Amino acid sequence: TSMAVAFINGKSRTSTPFLMVLAPPAPHDPITPAVRHHDYFRNQKAKRTKNFNIVSTR
Repeated sequence: TSMAVAFINGKSRTSTPFLMVLAPPAPHDPITPAVRHHDYFRNQKAKRTKNFNIVSTR
C-alpha cells in the first residue's frame, strides 16, 4: 500500500492519466463467520435461479 501511495503522489505532479488496480490476496477474510452469527441463517437456503452454476457449452 505504501508503494501505491508513493506512486499516486508521484503521478499527481503529471498530467498523464493512469490506472492503478490493487488486489489484496484475500480481501474477504475471515471466511468463517463470527460465533455471534453462527445461527443467524440456520433455517435459510440460498436461492437457486435457473442460471445458477450454469455450465458453458463452448
